[in-house]
Amino acid sequence: MPPDSKLRILLIDAAERWPLQDGESPRICVVPVGLLYLASSLRAHLRDMVETRILDTSLEGFCPGAIKELLAGFSPRIVGIRCIAPYVESARRIAALVREELPESLIVLGGPATGAYLDDLFRGGRTADVAVIGEGEEAIVEIARRVMKNESLEGIPGTARMTESGIGYAPPGNFIAHLDSLPFPDPSFIDLDRYAGRMSYSYNKRRQGIILTSRGCPYNCIFCHRFMGQKFRARSPESVLEEITRLYEGHGVRDFYVIDDNFTLDRGRAEKILDMITASGMKLNLNFNSGLRADITDRPLIDKMIKAGTRWISFAVETASPRLQRLINKNLDLEKARDTINYAFERGANVVYFMMFGLPTETAEEALMTVEYARTLRPPIIPTFFCAKYFRGTEMHEMAKRSGFDMARIERASRVPYHDIRYTHTPAMSSSELRKVYMEFVEEVFLDRERLSLAIGRQMESYTTDEILDTYHILLGRPFPSIEGILEQAGMKKIKS
Repeated sequence: MPPDSKLRILLIDAAERWPLQDGESPRICVVPVGLLYLASSLRAHLRDMVETRILDTSLEGFCPGAIKELLAGFSPRIVGIRCIAPYVESARRIAALVREELPESLIVLGGPATGAYLDDLFRGGRTADVAVIGEGEEAIVEIARRVMKNESLEGIPGTARMTESGIGYAPPGNFIAHLDSLPFPDPSFIDLDRYAGRMSYSYNKRRQGIILTSRGCPYNCIFCHRFMGQKFRARSPESVLEEITRLYEGHGVRDFYVIDDNFTLDRGRAEKILDMITASGMKLNLNFNSGLRADITDRPLIDKMIKAGTRWISFAVETASPRLQRLINKNLDLEKARDTINYAFERGANVVYFMMFGLPTETAEEALMTVEYARTLRPPIIPTFFCAKYFRGTEMHEMAKRSGFDMARIERASRVPYHDIRYTHTPAMSSSELRKVYMEFVEEVFLDRERLSLAIGRQMESYTTDEILDTYHILLGRPFPSIEGILEQAGMKKIKS
């Protein structure tokens, strides 16, 4: 590269609508924190030698004209494309468009889908050049350095390349041990105002601060791809508070969404973070969206969460069948979980609990056990009774292949929303039986008149009417003119006080 020129890098999040999602429902658009980490790392290490921009397709969808215009105006030398499993084909479309418009650009793939879906992403020849498997901060910096020096990309740890003889793998990369060494993900690379008008992880429309305080999970759930590894790596409480403070004071953020796999795994660290937020005096709203483990999150910890400003807590339960808890290696203490979930509701949190059906060897009777367990819990804000997804690269996917599943339907199910039951099945439970169980949960648990009244009443304490209407549009598949219209779905006329 000439010494007076900058290396231009465009990072694209292939995160348009879920395939087959209702095109009229409100969009859920969240700040692409992964790409912000990459852009911030490039700037921290390469300073003014690079210019990085971010394009998030969740905001507008796949718009070829707009992408072509950006490519022509910016002319990036490197284009990075991030995707998760449902968006593999979206990533391929974007890569093909980039290749057509800028044939000499270097196309780099990344995100949780790259390892398991590499054959699909590289299908058709030179659609992309390099894939980063695992965490991308160190790899993208090394790729940029080598491009600037016109050096070979061969052998960069944690990458794979498309060669004339097929896919060539470099040695695995190391997970970043000291997370405090990473620069904070800088929101100045995007326009936060554009996200403030879209639905967030918590189904509200706020100026978003997406916070990742740790990476990695030591548990062995068979449905997880373990993208961040099994070793729990945590940022210091001081680092977490500094990032929150910068977003609060410098960018006007008041709503923070914590997306750790296991925020409460290190109890002492979690308590210190919460205590420091409380002591700071910042008036903020905390949302824990990734599913806390309910049997290690007890009443005293819930109290600290509420005191620090927590509004939303998600708990990952999965199934009420003890046999299936063992099978999926979750091994949750269901009684402790029940107490924690109900107490969180009593303390004023918007509570969500994740349930799955369609697990390997699950019977209709076991699925109904989960429905009955849900009846004993305080009402959730949204019905997160999801279809199990058998993503490639997971132990559960391999189990399905050994157990006689229709793998074509399994693959199709992995590309549609979690509540879409059309393709979910098990050899022990037909699609019609699954649908019957699902409808029992929706109609008799989620849309139970008293429970729905309590849930909406709780939402009205911190949500606008517009946010509540958009939430139920997404969840129930049709728009509602008023909150009363939602209640009429359950035969109600007013909210229970």
